[in-house]
Amino acid sequence: MAAGIAVYFSLPHEPPLWAGVLGMSAATVAAALLRNRTAAFVAAVAVAAMATGFAAAEWRARSVAAPVIERELGPVSVTARVTVVEQRPSDRRLTLTDLELPGLMPDQVPETVRLVVRARDGAVK
Repeated sequence: MAAGIAVYFSLPHEPPLWAGVLGMSAATVAAALLRNRTAAFVAAVAVAAMATGFAAAEWRARSVAAPVIERELGPVSVTARVTVVEQRPSDRRLTLTDLELPGLMPDQVPETVRLVVRARDGAVK
């Protein structure tokens, strides 16, 4: 299963939703058909386990997916609630919720954003 998970996370793009389930189903059917041929059966079970890991990783990634801001929005006024302020040696990190971002539809706005403030005077305007 770990090999299937590793394959999923090494892909350069998100695979179609049916990929893991189809691979798992095909390998399981192959294992059932090859149950009288020991080496082939073991290989099919190994592929089924790998496909199960792939499908599990795919399902988990999709179940926790949240909108991601993938492009620069430029200077914009953001309306949000500051829920956490972390003072760090050289900056502050703010956690924002209840965001309103111009240029994005509500379903494209993440629930939470972390923002690093490196202002010399420490002011956020």
